[in-house]
Amino acid sequence: RQMLEYYGAARRFKYLPPTTDETIIIPFNAFTFEYDTTVYNSGMTDQRLSVKALKQFLSGINVILQERKKEIYNDNNLRNTCIFLVLIFTGALLNAVLIPATGKIELLSVGLSIIFLGMLYWFINLIKMAKRAKRIRKQAKEDCLDYIEKKRDDFDAKGLRWEIPDRFPNWIELWLDYKTDDIREFEAGGSDTEQ
Repeated sequence: RQMLEYYGAARRFKYLPPTTDETIIIPFNAFTFEYDTTVYNSGMTDQRLSVKALKQFLSGINVILQERKKEIYNDNNLRNTCIFLVLIFTGALLNAVLIPATGKIELLSVGLSIIFLGMLYWFINLIKMAKRAKRIRKQAKEDCLDYIEKKRDDFDAKGLRWEIPDRFPNWIELWLDYKTDDIREFEAGGSDTEQ
């Protein structure tokens, strides 16, 4: 368990913005494919949001991400890997076993061609997978924004707001609007007394 916790912490994205007085950054753990709630305590929001409520909210987003993950890592990846390995091993077998056994050097070009085809096949599939992952990530972001919008009223009442950054899903932001609203009210009140 400790190794998983250490490995999970190591799998967080390295370049996260810092948590500030107005914003709490909840990092994404790429190993567990969930947001890491260990960085939060209810004192960070002046008890406006319990750890349990945070986990409950983020569990909805985590479910969306888990479903999208299944789309990225589907059975086609296993099939493509098997085809790649069969082509590579066939080419290597031709070069390593059949050429010395038969003495026919002509088989070298056939073996190398099969290896090249295997590598080309893998490269094309990597490009396809990257495009599919980008499309799925965009859809996941839209689904998460819809989920946040449905829960917005609950958090607005507490003076809190969720935001998804451009570098989604690397982290998610909890904005403490009640703090900035208090500052604006104080500044507005201060300017009235000066007049």
